[in-house]
Amino acid sequence: RVVMLGLLQASGDLGDAKMGRSVHGFMIRTCLPMNVVVETSVVDMYVKVGFIELASRVFSMMRFKTEVSWGSLISGYAQNGLANRAFEAVVEMQRLGF
Repeated sequence: RVVMLGLLQASGDLGDAKMGRSVHGFMIRTCLPMNVVVETSVVDMYVKVGFIELASRVFSMMRFKTEVSWGSLISGYAQNGLANRAFEAVVEMQRLGF
C-alpha cells in the first residue's frame, strides 16, 4: 500500500493523469485493501490532475470520510471553478458533524 500511495502522490504532483488512472486501476484489479487514507489519496490525485468528477465519484463511494477527505474534495471543487459545489460540500460536511 505504501508504494501505491507514493505512486498516487507522484501522479498528482506531476499532473500525470494516465499514470494515476493506471495506479488506481491496478489497485482495483488486484483487490488492494482500501481504507480512508488510500481512498483519500485517490481523491487527491484525481483532483490534482483535474478529473474532479472522478474524484467526486470516488469520494461518494467512500464508506468512511475524514476532515482530510472532505478538504481534498472541497479544494478540488474550488480549484476547478466549482464554487457552488465547494460550498454545498462544506454545508454537507457541517451537517454531518465534521
